[in-house]
Amino acid sequence: MDLSRFGKALAAAWERRTALRVRTDAYRLLNGAASGTPGLIIDSFAGHLVAYAYEKDPWVLQPGFADALAATTGAQSMALIDRGAKDESGREGGRILFGDVPEKAEVREGPLRFRVHPRHPRNVGLFLDTRRLREWLSGECVAQDALNLFSYSCSLGIAAGYGNSGNVVNVDVSARYLGWGKENLALNSLPEERMRFVKMDSGKYLDWAAKKGLGFDVVILDPPSFSRSEAGTFSFAKDYFRLAGACVRLLRPGGRLFAMTNYGGITPDRFRAQLETAIATEGRRIQAFARVRLPEDFDGAEDAGPSASTPAVEGTLLGFEARLV
Repeated sequence: MDLSRFGKALAAAWERRTALRVRTDAYRLLNGAASGTPGLIIDSFAGHLVAYAYEKDPWVLQPGFADALAATTGAQSMALIDRGAKDESGREGGRILFGDVPEKAEVREGPLRFRVHPRHPRNVGLFLDTRRLREWLSGECVAQDALNLFSYSCSLGIAAGYGNSGNVVNVDVSARYLGWGKENLALNSLPEERMRFVKMDSGKYLDWAAKKGLGFDVVILDPPSFSRSEAGTFSFAKDYFRLAGACVRLLRPGGRLFAMTNYGGITPDRFRAQLETAIATEGRRIQAFARVRLPEDFDGAEDAGPSASTPAVEGTLLGFEARLV
């Protein structure tokens, strides 16, 4: 990638995001090859750039590239996470390309506010690919009880609680991440009595909630592809659709299940078929079924992401909304 070509791709991407930058200051600036910058993804969080390099010897380190980013975007800082390493070494630390990368920053997304950690070696705390779902939750969840499993920093739960007179339950095995969610609750001045934070394995919570006869209008299932904790291990291949069935047991008539994954080993067609099977196994019928779409700043994936018969790329959101009878 030469500097001139990069400058043109950057300018075009910046222009395409003009309207989006009015709505939010957290967005994907460059989306790899789809944006004309193969091997490089850059996200912007309130003027602080976080770049993810997927090739060895990232070309963004060459003279002039960081300067072009600063000049075009007016960004205050930029950190680089090397994901081109064969092992995990590149993920454990970041390299500052310019400016003073803060430990914490606050971003806005429509009416919502979120705390992010631009120096975090893996995830800053706000997944940009689920922005459209947060927009739906913050606008359509009214008098609805919502369950947010594998909640991480609870951004989806916070969105579900905005303007909602119902109750929201965020479940995660990590007290640290739930604490992050409580910070986001305070940022948005939402009623504490309607927002619960439960430190528990999500599968165990589903079993407990079913025994208690709890019900929800919205259930969000968006686990990592694989995780290991004191509660045990989770893997998509072994556990996902079992948990999807358990989610269905808690859904009230007319309720919605948002089933999502970033696992790269399944096609959209197969994901949908297995999800439909899990729902039918629980004796429930589907009233409506829709794809969870990626936001407009994910160049090349605005409409559907991977094709129906092609496995998703690892780290690319794949999801469906199932509304049950």
